[in-house]
Amino acid sequence: MSTRKGAPAGATAGAVPIRPSDRVRKVEAIAGPGAEHDELSPGDVLEDKYLLLSPLGTGGMGDVWLAQNMALDVKVALKVLRFEDQPAVMRRELRQRLLQEARTAAKLGHPAIVRITDFGETPAGNAFLVMELLDGEDLYTFLERKGRLSAVKAVRTLLPIAHALAAAH
Repeated sequence: MSTRKGAPAGATAGAVPIRPSDRVRKVEAIAGPGAEHDELSPGDVLEDKYLLLSPLGTGGMGDVWLAQNMALDVKVALKVLRFEDQPAVMRRELRQRLLQEARTAAKLGHPAIVRITDFGETPAGNAFLVMELLDGEDLYTFLERKGRLSAVKAVRTLLPIAHALAAAH
């Protein structure tokens, strides 16, 4: 299960950052001025602050990246949410709703809740969340590897989750 220590093994830093203005020009050169195109790559920099190092995973709503906060010199998880399939009015509403949820989550302080540290937007207008980087495995993977838990271990595993839900409500 996840811990709050360092970056995953194999994470590398030291890539030469691309200035965001270069990234916007690169996107416009491929897709045309004002095009909604958001192919992110290692080495890209978002909002003059977050250097994308490598993808960590992909899901139905977006992608998670290992990133370097260049100002603070710390690694973070950066989740980019995809809104391309939504009409412009819906995209604005989704970004606003996500911002409100990020503000609420950022105010929660609990060891079983991932900390949200920032919110931003890619050059193509997709929202992203910046979160603390956790090292470990998710509960599903843990259970697949370990099998069924004893009652005591299950309660010890689920109690922090229950406390986190209580804190959130």
